[in-house]
Amino acid sequence: MNLKLPIGIDDFKKVIQRDYHYVDKSMFIVEVMEASAETLMVTRPRRSGKTINMSMLHNFFDESRPENAALFVGLAVQQSHLWDHRGRYPVIFLTFKDLKSLTCEGFIDLFAAMIAREYRARKYLLDSLDEWDAEDFQAVAREQCNEAKLMNSLAMLTEYLAKHHESKVILLIDEYDSPIHTGYANGYYKQIALFMRGILGKVLKENPVLEKAVLTGILRVARESIFSDLNHVDVATVLNHSFSDKFGFTEAETAALLEQAGLGDKRQEVSDWYNGYKVGETTIYNPWSILNYIDKHQEGFRPYWVNTSSNELIREQLLHAPSEALDGVQEYLQGNERDDFTLNVSDHCSLLVRID
Repeated sequence: MNLKLPIGIDDFKKVIQRDYHYVDKSMFIVEVMEASAETLMVTRPRRSGKTINMSMLHNFFDESRPENAALFVGLAVQQSHLWDHRGRYPVIFLTFKDLKSLTCEGFIDLFAAMIAREYRARKYLLDSLDEWDAEDFQAVAREQCNEAKLMNSLAMLTEYLAKHHESKVILLIDEYDSPIHTGYANGYYKQIALFMRGILGKVLKENPVLEKAVLTGILRVARESIFSDLNHVDVATVLNHSFSDKFGFTEAETAALLEQAGLGDKRQEVSDWYNGYKVGETTIYNPWSILNYIDKHQEGFRPYWVNTSSNELIREQLLHAPSEALDGVQEYLQGNERDDFTLNVSDHCSLLVRID
């Protein structure tokens, strides 16, 4: 069977409407809403399906697109008690992945332009604002506000939306850590950490109009850097059980894909090549590798994931790591398992789990 595979497509709506094969992750919606914490952070490796899951949340909850309910017909979430929450909330969906600059000033300009677009797309909010709020709204929309106001702009937008719609707001931020990576690589980490702390602290800390906030990224940035004032963020890393089967393909999902593609006899070889993650207690396959292998199986097995992006941060940390950390890495590469490997490496190479 020839499967229409969504390789490189992370827009949930496009995947469904264009009839690409979709591995149902819609119960992620239920897990998000049932989570005790108001603010959730999920960190996963590259190409694990973070963006398409965030796009799915956006399409499910966004009150401005009631027609999106059709996208979820036949998916698991339709049978859940959360089905009645579809189209109920104003949603802000941002991605920081393209906000890359050689300077902090350049990043701030890119952020200002992104927020201005969000404001201009919601110019109807001016109808419910008083003259002072309307003045602030216009300043942000025209990219004419100062840096302090810019750091508060996301929090202000949640307030304006909640007031106009008489509803709490859902905030989605994809690749929240991308500016931190870029700032570290280009020598302005301290400046960007301060700026990001201002943005996220203002919108996430004790914000009464937030229903849920979900952030995704590759790394967990240390609480003492940009989350110093936030004690209520629930972080789900690859070491936790939360959302363990919602990013990437499980063994059962991978086996089903291979069977549907007529490649069921390749399961063991696929496992040998692409079985690279343990999230909580769940074995996870990277979707990028699996989809590319199925699509190009005539070419044999290839390391599809390896060239998807730079490992500059890890390389930089390892170059300055003490010998005991490098010994642990060397043993791991030689196939020797050590229970203290993760602890030793994370202690000495802070960027593997955080940026300090």
